[in-house]
Amino acid sequence: MFEYLAAGRPILAVVPPDGAAAQLIRETRAGVVVGPDDVDGIRVALEVLHARFLESGLPAVELSEKLRDRLGRRARVEEMAALLRAIA
Repeated sequence: MFEYLAAGRPILAVVPPDGAAAQLIRETRAGVVVGPDDVDGIRVALEVLHARFLESGLPAVELSEKLRDRLGRRARVEEMAALLRAIA
């Protein structure tokens, strides 16, 4: 998920709508969330994204520096190290 965000492209997240990935996509406004069983929703999201692409391209998703730092690998590694220290 973090690599997709770092790419700066709009994301079509076909994930459980109440999960962590969906929450992150919504929080960052990095794309569209559709449930994996929502076939019509997936179709509509693809059609909308395709139409936007044809009309004006899909603009890059800009994350704030603060958000980039929070989601970056360094922060992820530090979080994992803290967790391992806590359970060791």
